[in-house]
Amino acid sequence: MGKLYRFMGLSCAAVQSSSSVAAARAAFAADVTYVTGQELGFSFLKDNTALSVLDLTLRDEKFHFAIVDEVDSILIDESRNPMIISGRG
Repeated sequence: MGKLYRFMGLSCAAVQSSSSVAAARAAFAADVTYVTGQELGFSFLKDNTALSVLDLTLRDEKFHFAIVDEVDSILIDESRNPMIISGRG
């Protein structure tokens, strides 16, 4: 789909667990962003524990809409595993 989006003049990117803060920030700023529910949740949690504006991933991104595939997986399978984030104490 990325080729089609780029043909239509849209930017397209993906966020992965190995993405740096800068790469994730750039991906979230794209017109179309591929990200798992878990990775989006972790990005949100990391932003709420960031010590500097430079560490923010989502910043002031305004999301207009989302298309969620396999929502049952997110609501049922991943709900059994709590999302935990820890920092230096």
